[in-house]
Amino acid sequence: MKNGTRLSCLLLLGLLNIVNIVRATVPTIILDPGHDPLYPGARGSCGKFEYAYNDAIVAAFLKTTSARVITTRDAGQAPRNLKLKTGLNGASRNRYTLKNSLQARTALANSSKAVLFISIHHDSTAARFITADPALCQGRGGHTLLPEFKARNDIGFNVFIDQDPENPYYQESLRFAMLLGNELIGIGRKPSNYHYFPEDDCRSCRPVNRDLGVWHQQLFVLRHARMAAVLVEVGNIADAEDEARISADQFRAQFAKALNRAVERYLSAPASH
Repeated sequence: MKNGTRLSCLLLLGLLNIVNIVRATVPTIILDPGHDPLYPGARGSCGKFEYAYNDAIVAAFLKTTSARVITTRDAGQAPRNLKLKTGLNGASRNRYTLKNSLQARTALANSSKAVLFISIHHDSTAARFITADPALCQGRGGHTLLPEFKARNDIGFNVFIDQDPENPYYQESLRFAMLLGNELIGIGRKPSNYHYFPEDDCRSCRPVNRDLGVWHQQLFVLRHARMAAVLVEVGNIADAEDEARISADQFRAQFAKALNRAVERYLSAPASH
């Protein structure tokens, strides 16, 4: 081998080693679009399912961020490490269960050695607080929240964490949740305040920081992620007014930038212990 060729190969190997070292030191975050077409989640005021709203927020974030991100599934698909086993074409609930889906998401996150898990969702409300409205959806009819429910509650976002005292990632989850709450309030969103019985059917929900929209809830992905973990309810798609607001491209871009700022602030500060 000529000296020039040997030198080029050595330089190339050196550059590859540097790239691998940089990749190993850049923190990874997991972005989890909640639900999928087989377990589609809540239904929006005009009938659209939650998973599609979640996919749209994730797509907006991926256009915004420079962070190293792994998503738990592609848009309109099952979680990545289940897709090859079952997919969604012809998959039955006997073979592909909700528990399978949740386990796949946290297994992917934990195997990636990520530092932060963010699950994206859109909220609804107990059926007793939802009413039909024939004037909605360009006259096709839809549903929205009862006026009396809206009169006594704030409709907006929430950030859920696992406040279990045995959760070793609680403090870091809370740190990120508060950063995100601050950023979302900064773009004009307000936190929801109805996640308690009987306004909500959630028996495990309790406020952690009401002002920033941070609540505790016993959720599988929060309990099984071995890293700081939050579940974000972007807004309430059962409410026609909020659904229209959070479905706009402009809002999704604003939300994505707010989420990215929270991620950057979280990663730039030392972990609390």
